[in-house]
Amino acid sequence: MKFINLIILGLMTISFASCAHNKADSLVINEYLSPEPYRIQATETLRIMVNQQSSLTNDYRVNARGQIDFPLLGSVNAAGKTPRELKKLIHHRLSLKYYKNPYVTVETLHYKPIYILGDVHHPGRFSYDPGMNVFDAIATAGGLRGLPSHSRAPQLFILRERAGLQISKVTPATIVSPGDTLVVGKQSLVYLKNTKMKH
Repeated sequence: MKFINLIILGLMTISFASCAHNKADSLVINEYLSPEPYRIQATETLRIMVNQQSSLTNDYRVNARGQIDFPLLGSVNAAGKTPRELKKLIHHRLSLKYYKNPYVTVETLHYKPIYILGDVHHPGRFSYDPGMNVFDAIATAGGLRGLPSHSRAPQLFILRERAGLQISKVTPATIVSPGDTLVVGKQSLVYLKNTKMKH
């Protein structure tokens, strides 16, 4: 969490000198967050069922290396795949040696949590619900805090780590993904340039 805390500290800092910066050179915040399919992440728990094979049907936790330990198959790479992709992989590997056309289903039982920080009543870590958007997430954290009715709407940003940290400006309708950090702020964000964070 150290890298998130450092970034949040920077994000929530008011930059009174930001107007002097050349935006083309220093602004590293994406204006839009591209929609993407849900992909399995480390620390999540999956429920995998194989028809008429009770020894294979179980709940599997994705370890820090992004793998699950699956009977007969050993370590199977799960992180980064969609449930459908993992289903096809397990089906293929079981079909090669053990069962003829096994019926496999994969669903996520416990998602990676999300973090909601900034101007909300109860900032912190929260469970992820499939399909939730930024508005839902803010409501989960108790709603907006310290914003008078005549003030401008708060700025909303999502920090997402997918092969490198992404910082994107979002709207209340933006869909949240497991593992996201939502930052709610009244002030402009400070420009971040060439920032390198360590886990």
